[in-house]
Amino acid sequence: MVSSRGTGQTQLNIKLKEKKMVKETWSSCLMVGLLFIALGGCTEGDRATQTSISSPSASAFQPKGTIQGKVRDTVTLQPIVNALVSIGLAKTTTDEQGQYILENVPATTDALNGTINGKYDITVDLRGVTSPVNMASAFTGRYPDFRYQDVEVKYTSLHDSSPCPDPSDDNDSLDDCGANNTNHDTPVDGLVANADVNVGKLASNIKGVVAGCSESIGDFFTPVPGATVTLSAYYSMYGGGNSGTGSYGNVVATAVTNANGEFTINNIEAGQYFTIEAVNSTTTPTKKDSSTVATPSDGQTLFLLVQDNNALHLCTTDAHGPTITAVSPEPGSDQAAGPTDVTFTFSEPVKQNVAAGIDPSNADNNLFGSIDVEFLGNKGGNVPYTLTWNASSTILTVSFTTGTSGVYEVFLPLDGLVDENLIPAALGVCPSDGNNCLVSFTTNGGPVPATPVLTLVNAGGLNEANKNTTGIFDWPQVSGAKTYNMYCRTDQIYFDGSVQLGTFELVSSPEVSNEDIFFGTFLGAGGQHALQYACKVRGVNSDKVEGPDSNTKTAKDAIGPKMVKDSIVYTENSDTVPKVIGVQISFNEPLDETTAETIGNYLFSGITDPPAVTAAEQTTVFVTGNTVILTVNGTKTLDELKATDSTLTVTGVKDVSLNTIAADGDVYHLDKNVVD
Repeated sequence: MVSSRGTGQTQLNIKLKEKKMVKETWSSCLMVGLLFIALGGCTEGDRATQTSISSPSASAFQPKGTIQGKVRDTVTLQPIVNALVSIGLAKTTTDEQGQYILENVPATTDALNGTINGKYDITVDLRGVTSPVNMASAFTGRYPDFRYQDVEVKYTSLHDSSPCPDPSDDNDSLDDCGANNTNHDTPVDGLVANADVNVGKLASNIKGVVAGCSESIGDFFTPVPGATVTLSAYYSMYGGGNSGTGSYGNVVATAVTNANGEFTINNIEAGQYFTIEAVNSTTTPTKKDSSTVATPSDGQTLFLLVQDNNALHLCTTDAHGPTITAVSPEPGSDQAAGPTDVTFTFSEPVKQNVAAGIDPSNADNNLFGSIDVEFLGNKGGNVPYTLTWNASSTILTVSFTTGTSGVYEVFLPLDGLVDENLIPAALGVCPSDGNNCLVSFTTNGGPVPATPVLTLVNAGGLNEANKNTTGIFDWPQVSGAKTYNMYCRTDQIYFDGSVQLGTFELVSSPEVSNEDIFFGTFLGAGGQHALQYACKVRGVNSDKVEGPDSNTKTAKDAIGPKMVKDSIVYTENSDTVPKVIGVQISFNEPLDETTAETIGNYLFSGITDPPAVTAAEQTTVFVTGNTVILTVNGTKTLDELKATDSTLTVTGVKDVSLNTIAADGDVYHLDKNVVD
């Protein structure tokens, strides 16, 4: 401890001698402060106290630790002596037990908060190893020259309060962490990181056989001479890598199979995983096989044999069959009439098996018999053709003669067409019809059809009530038309008369100039709204080209509703006057709710004295679907009503298609239960 007596110069000399001190008392710091004021400065010893736990403003402290471990043989676990272990800023050699120690190494990783992450790359130089292999004199069974590994030196700190957690952890609170008297953490040094290193001798061997594809019984046992075998690094059983194997994917050795399909690879590192691969060509391989193998102990050999079911079997790398990449002529195009070639181009040769045969004499079994060339039209039918393959079996040509103003289709079935590896053919760019390639085109000559004039013959007779829902359409024949296409759309009619239009769709292709279209119903879902159907027609010429649209005709329910005879009359309070008379009326189709619930559309006669009842005297009207219930105050009993000419006249009530009630069904005789 520094004395408080003596001159200022004496105090300064003492302080300079003790510049490496770490711990100071508060009285010493006070004296240093007085000297600093007196002399205008501070000694280096004062700055040493900045890392003290008692300092309220301690400087950053770099914790240190120790890396220690052992270098051993992967297989025998014998210690490897005199290997040079280096991390760049420190190095040492292994002792007789293969042990090494690197002291006072700065820590690399904050184990508490995870805010600092680092590591050391360890390089082990084995060129100077003396045991168990003397690298200076050994020619076989040597170790790789270098081995690489990494290691972390982790540290934490001591607090006199709760530590600050990882800020990324949402479950921890950062409000009070680190609150203490000194505002200082005490780093922990003297930490030890263990890094054991294992190295195998270059003394392992692989012998094996490359045979035919395992998916073919005939090829399974057949050796493949001239195949190239490569051995590449996968990963070490014990982590890390070395100069003997290299990094992942590094080719360690190659070999070529002999006449018996055999190969040998010697002097590879024991205790390692490798990828071994065989190919039939190093430039354009079409067959290959690979597997992951673990090398055996020093001097031992791994055998890859057919009988052991671990040999390499060369199978095709082909994942795609012959695919159609082009067709000619372009589908849907217009071509000149006369001799025509339709060609199909494949991505690779098509195997010339029975299915690909073009001999007409064997048409029942080959492509010649399964392909189809058709002329479409009123007098359409099959067209004679010939087939040819080019020399490489990649282009099939179908040849035939076309006439003017026609539509032609060529169907090419792909069933049975394969490549040399038996992979099935694919449609590719060709338009499809199931598993057929379909090419369709027209020939010049057909005039554009004229515009038809469409008539709906029974427009006024369509009636939802009696299920007369078939539209009878007619039009005069037009020039240039061989057939016709008829299109209709479904529209929805709302109670206010507005219409939501549908989309035209092809419904028929008649060859004559008339067509009956069955619509089924003029009612929408639940009978709450009506449907109508708008239709038009186009002429189609011999090239299958459509002409302009005709006028549009709309089919809808055209007849208004009627009352029916099964209506019911009842009275209540028969012993008093006025009587409550209820009339339930049934109509033959659903009603428009707005007009059906209008009381003024109903007029009673003969149920009161005086006999007429105005709308104001009626009390209620209730409508559901095609049924109306009316309630009115009357003066007659039910028996009196039946003996009196009492009627109900309905006007202005409409169905959901907005047709007004029919004149032959608008008067109901309550006494007779008759409608006229």
